[in-house]
Amino acid sequence: MMRSFFIVTGTNIEKKGRDFMEWTPKSLEKFNFLSNLQLSPSGKKLIYTLTTANLKKNRYDHRIYLYDTEHHQSIPLTAGPTDNGAQWENESSILFSSGRNEDKESFSQEYYRISPYGGEAELAFTLPFSDAEVHPLGNGTFILLTSAQKKETLEKQKEDDPHAKDWSAFEELPYWFNGRGYVDQKVPQLYLYDETSKGLTPITGKDIGVQEFQLNEDKTKALFVCRTIEKTMPLHNKYAVLDLQTMEYELFEPFEKGRIQTAFFWGDDIIISAHQSNRQGLNELGDLYRVDGNDASRLFDADYELDYGSTVGSDLRYGGGRFMKVDGEFLYAIVTKEHNGVLIRYDKEGNMEVLTHQDGSVDDFDVLNETFYTLGLHNMRGQELYGQEGKALTSHNPTKETFPIETFTFTTRGKEKTGFFIAPHKEEGRKYPALLLIHGGPKTVYGDALIHEMQVLAQVGFYVFFTNPHGSDGYGREFMDIRGKYGTIDYDDLMAATDAFLEKCPDANEEKLGVMGGSYGGFMTNWIIGHTDRFKAACSQRSISNWVSFFGNSDIGYYFATDQITADPWSNPDLLWEKSPVR
Repeated sequence: MMRSFFIVTGTNIEKKGRDFMEWTPKSLEKFNFLSNLQLSPSGKKLIYTLTTANLKKNRYDHRIYLYDTEHHQSIPLTAGPTDNGAQWENESSILFSSGRNEDKESFSQEYYRISPYGGEAELAFTLPFSDAEVHPLGNGTFILLTSAQKKETLEKQKEDDPHAKDWSAFEELPYWFNGRGYVDQKVPQLYLYDETSKGLTPITGKDIGVQEFQLNEDKTKALFVCRTIEKTMPLHNKYAVLDLQTMEYELFEPFEKGRIQTAFFWGDDIIISAHQSNRQGLNELGDLYRVDGNDASRLFDADYELDYGSTVGSDLRYGGGRFMKVDGEFLYAIVTKEHNGVLIRYDKEGNMEVLTHQDGSVDDFDVLNETFYTLGLHNMRGQELYGQEGKALTSHNPTKETFPIETFTFTTRGKEKTGFFIAPHKEEGRKYPALLLIHGGPKTVYGDALIHEMQVLAQVGFYVFFTNPHGSDGYGREFMDIRGKYGTIDYDDLMAATDAFLEKCPDANEEKLGVMGGSYGGFMTNWIIGHTDRFKAACSQRSISNWVSFFGNSDIGYYFATDQITADPWSNPDLLWEKSPVR
């Protein structure tokens, strides 16, 4: 195998009157990632998880932080490094998962209790699962959402095989998901757990795969979204209403081939966010529906064409959070609006109000009595906790000056679009190499959120420029739909952006252009170097080069190629090959 080695030397970052951060691959360790924001029942305190990359031990370290909304103080509640999934049981008790006991049995999970007023955490209970999501019902009972094996593993079949470690057998699609490992024969199920008796009772069977679970306000009912388990995972799903007194549930399917993103209670109504995959395929923007059994009606008359959740790209996140929550008469939601992730709210008449106005991304939030807090990436900083006035309430990340993001405009297909660039530290009379970065997805978006990778590239002397071509999120249904069009209108957008960037920045060296990206960005990198020689270097990451061999083998799902290219190896193999960059 031929290998290439590159040495990149840094530039002088000491600039008079400015305090610049020194950006290197190892500077990632200086950043903290915030997630899982939870308000206490009174709203006087907040908890969240703080995560740090531990490069020396090749892991992520987690601990729980507490923010006092009255005294405006943030303090570490636990020391870590494996404390996660914290939530309030009541105003004086917090439950969290931890792996601090190194002697615990493998494939088990320990939960601890700690007081927000201080003191040591105490072991509450141990579960016979390694990945349980716990929902307290009160009185020492909990609903668990966790994966269980559908049948015995294949270990017995492998006992007499000297090559057993070299093979695995799978009977379902998908059999693997990135970040989750092997999922063949694992079914996310609901259980009722009694802390006193340590009793564990299944609620759902192994023919139902639960995707998402939410309690109502008084914890008498719950909703969950699920799929019926088959040899091949169906793309459509259902919702269920669970009676928490009898632990019986009923399944409903308001759309024959619909995909439900979430289900929740709004007063006495059940609301779902869903789409029917009949307009833009799997990436179709969802609508809100009021459902009654199998009947569904649009919740609002207005069509805002918003994607729920933030898809603004950054490599300075770890962990998740909510994207939608009801508070009294209002429904709050994070949405991707053009190149920003913002928090909005609806009233019951469907009037929408944008609540956050900072560039960047709202990544998580919580709200109580119309007072909300957010976790997000703003002001070219790492994630912080923000109040509803937009002021940062914490200082978990470096505040030194970064390489700023600037903008330019260009015209593609008769419409004006925005491009972005980051300039290196420059000297008069010099020209600098430039890199076109292409985001993944394609249904994500680049914006004003801080990206560590881009800063490192600017540090060593590159211009970095990027945009949101057709296929990107945030600009409506028509713009994001490039099924069957990969390498056409998106390619035109990227080439137009490159032309406009070079005109905007004449000290960018046109003879030293590079292109790079991952996932869809990797596909486009591959496609670009097969269609133009204007780029002198390319870095293709986790990419698609051949749709034919990709089909059925990808951790994104067996369905992705068919949906995005509108072909499969049986119906139209020629189209798969035509759209393959390796061709």
